[in-house]
Amino acid sequence: TIHDIAFGSMFHDVQYIEIHADGFLRHMVRSMMGTLMDVAIGKKDPEDIPSIIAAKDRSKAGQTAPANGLFLWDVFYE
Repeated sequence: TIHDIAFGSMFHDVQYIEIHADGFLRHMVRSMMGTLMDVAIGKKDPEDIPSIIAAKDRSKAGQTAPANGLFLWDVFYE
């Protein structure tokens, strides 16, 4: 379950997206980032996101983003 998504920037030109969740599926974050990149370049509309999620069909989402530039910041255990 995703609990929170935050967008921010550091330094002059570094943007980040912070995702808090109970767990992640393989390539889940990369799939989310690929879909958000499609929104950023106009290939998809932000309004498409709920229907992409509801479809439960990976082919409806954007391409899987490359792993470079993505990293695990921290892990919390309860």
